[in-house]
Formats: sequence, C-alpha cells, structure tokens
Amino acid sequence: MDIQPGQNLLEKLLEMLASLDLMGEIKMIEYPSKLNKHYGLKKPKDRVESILRLHGPLTMREICDRYNKTWRYGITTGQLTGMLSRNKKFVPKGDTKVVGLTGKAYNSTIWGVPA
Repeated sequence: MDIQPGQNLLEKLLEMLASLDLMGEIKMIEYPSKLNKHYGLKKPKDRVESILRLHGPLTMREICDRYNKTWRYGITTGQLTGMLSRNKKFVPKGDTKVVGLTGKAYNSTIWGVPA
C-alpha cells in the first residue's frame, strides 16, 4: 500500500475498497423455513399466536416481553389485552400470582392457544 504525499490513510483505504468488486461474492442468506414463518409474520395476532405455539402458555407480561424483544415495533399491554380477550384464537388457561415492583401480589391470567 503506497501512500502518496498529501494523501491520508483513510482516502487510500476508500480508494482500495472502491476498486474491489465485492458484489459478486455477497450471497443472500437463506433462513430456515421455521424461522421465516415466525419472523416473517406481519399481523400482531398472528405473531402472538406464533409465540404461544412455540413457547406454550404464558402470562400477559411474558407475551408482551417476548413480542417486544422479537419484533421492531412493539405492542402495548392495552393492545395485547384487547387482542387476547376479543380473539377466539386465544383461551385463558388459568391464573398465577405475580409480584409487582412495589411488592404487591396480583393475579395474572395465563394465555394459550387451543391444541
């Protein structure tokens, strides 16, 4: 790598990168079909159904956390509550005691999908 007087290292590196033909070597990554089916979903109710099928029955807080960590645009607890209670795809499986940040215990419904 010869650097001419007055030419800095960054300019030389950019010049070298421009001369390389990298587009011929880059290939699209093919995702396994199971991952593509899970991460390719667009509708929130389909995404929640996929989470419950993969992970089994979960509390609303766990569903909300998994949803928001998996997809770029998250869901609020209000949206999730409305979706779970109004849609026939989701059935309540039971209740569990959850302790909040203040130390107060409350009941949380466990949601699932029919088998």
